[in-house]
Amino acid sequence: MTSEDEVPIPSSQHLEGATSAMPNAMIEGKRRATVFAQRKVMLSSDLGINPRARKILAEIVAGGGGETVELVDACDTLICQFRDGPDYVRASQLGKDVGNLSWLYYLVVHNQYTSPLRRLLHYPVPRDGIPGFHGLKITLSNYGGDARTYLENLITATGATFTKTMRADNTHLITARMHSEKCEAAKDWNIEITNHLWIEESYAKCQAQALSNPKYRTFPPRTNLGEVIGQTFHDERVLRDMYYPGGEDLKTTAQKKKKTTHNDQLNGTSARKTEPGFKVMNESSPGVAANARKASKAVAADFTTPAKGRHVRSGKENDTPSISTGSRSAKAQAMSKLQGLAPDIALYEKEKKRAGKDGLWGGKRAADQIDRERSLRSSSPATEAPDEASVSSVKRPTKRAKLSLPQVELRVCLTGYKRWVGNLSREDTDKVS
Repeated sequence: MTSEDEVPIPSSQHLEGATSAMPNAMIEGKRRATVFAQRKVMLSSDLGINPRARKILAEIVAGGGGETVELVDACDTLICQFRDGPDYVRASQLGKDVGNLSWLYYLVVHNQYTSPLRRLLHYPVPRDGIPGFHGLKITLSNYGGDARTYLENLITATGATFTKTMRADNTHLITARMHSEKCEAAKDWNIEITNHLWIEESYAKCQAQALSNPKYRTFPPRTNLGEVIGQTFHDERVLRDMYYPGGEDLKTTAQKKKKTTHNDQLNGTSARKTEPGFKVMNESSPGVAANARKASKAVAADFTTPAKGRHVRSGKENDTPSISTGSRSAKAQAMSKLQGLAPDIALYEKEKKRAGKDGLWGGKRAADQIDRERSLRSSSPATEAPDEASVSSVKRPTKRAKLSLPQVELRVCLTGYKRWVGNLSREDTDKVS
């Protein structure tokens, strides 16, 4: 088995009923949607549905204990197709729930509330796309089923052009794996290759994201990224700045609180950060040191990482997503407790520095004495200096004796004497003489 082998295309529960901004078929038959109980729903004129479909939806809302209205100020929920127009802007600024027809069908089918910001294609689409996508031609590879349908509609919603086949004039290839014929062709034609996170986050942030971010080009081996598709949420703050700025004075206190809580739930993952711990002195000193210890324990408890949220099934997304929202309140509580204990901590520091005259607990002398006692208690026999017996028991290696040169018995001297060269008779004559 290699990384190039085929990987089954998985299904994603996060795309259920959210692959398109417009439903493919009308709801047939009677349904009791109690999710609309005591709610007033307004169906906008930009939905493009016929009177018969509008009548069926009104009957479903009424059958669940709700009511359809014609004025945006009288409604609790606005159903519209595009992110523009006076009704959309007014309802959004008032903090009302704003979703599209696909979101309304989802509520009817599942009969349980979920925020329209929870899924990208449950919220009204931008009429003219989003900045940075006009003129782009994008194709897909290694995505199938609902994931492919979802990405096709998401590409169209951004304002880019989706192509089923890849040609040399394509600008981007979105793939779940790096192994396919389209991937090889994209490399040859210098076409940008990315995963689905790029298109999802660009749509959620209302701006084309830079492909220099490494996470948009990450493709784990033996993994199809279709498993994690559909888990990007809208950010209400970004939508407000882009499509309906202002209007804070129009909201009631309850509406502001509801919207703030909802935004914290949707964006709780990015808000959960590791906070630096507060180091509080805890030396033994009557009264002040005890309060300092309490402060240290309180801060440690407040900055404990929240428990990991349980998995939320697709059928119970009214708690979406199950992420702890206690990060900001924990900060506020910790700071409040520190401010309350600040006088005691300051008094302790002052007491510690004061020169004492009337006994052991005279401030700096007492702290120094405690530090010395702690250091003595923490020292172990293993760290003490070794005694003489242990030192003497360790033998040092003996030095090697230097080797002397042997006595010289014969010395040979080589010269350039050439008288005997080639003349053996003369050599014999000279030796005899």
